[in-house]
Amino acid sequence: MGTLAPAAKQDVALQRLRWIVRVFDEAFVVPGTSFRVGLDPILGLVPGVGDVAGAVAAVAFVIIAATAGTPPRLLAAMAANVLLEAGVGFVPLFGDAFDFAFRANRRNLALFEAHLARRAAPRFASPWTVLLTVALGAAFLALLAAIAAGLAVYTISRWVRAQG
Repeated sequence: MGTLAPAAKQDVALQRLRWIVRVFDEAFVVPGTSFRVGLDPILGLVPGVGDVAGAVAAVAFVIIAATAGTPPRLLAAMAANVLLEAGVGFVPLFGDAFDFAFRANRRNLALFEAHLARRAAPRFASPWTVLLTVALGAAFLALLAAIAAGLAVYTISRWVRAQG
C-alpha cells in the first residue's frame, strides 16, 4: 500500500479487513438458519491450533487497520476485542461457544467502518506505532503458542500415564 493516497489506502485496507471477516467469521450459513459462521469457531474446536489460527487472523486485522491510519484509541479497542476473544477462547467448551458468538473481527470491522464514515482527516500511523503493534502482536502470539504447547504436553502426559 506504499504510495497510495490516504483514501485509497483506507479503501484497500477495508477490502482486506472485509475479506478476513468473510473467511474467519461469516464463510458459511448454518443450515436452516440465517446464522453465519466462519473458520475461526470451526478451527477453534481443534485444541490449541484453532485458537492460535484465529488469533493470528485477528492480530493481522489490527495490523492492517494500523497501517491504514486508524487512531491509537481505536486500535486499543480493537486489541481489547482480540484479547478478550483469544483469552476466553482457551477455556474448554465455554471458549468454543464464545467464539461462535463474540466475533472480534466482525466487531473490529464495524469500528473501522464507523471510523471511515466519519472520515476525519486521515492520520497515518507512524512507523513506530506500526512496529509497536506488530511487536505486541508477536508477543501475544508467542504467549498463545506457549499456552497451547503447555496444554498439549499436559494432555499427552496425562494420556501416557493413563495408558501405563
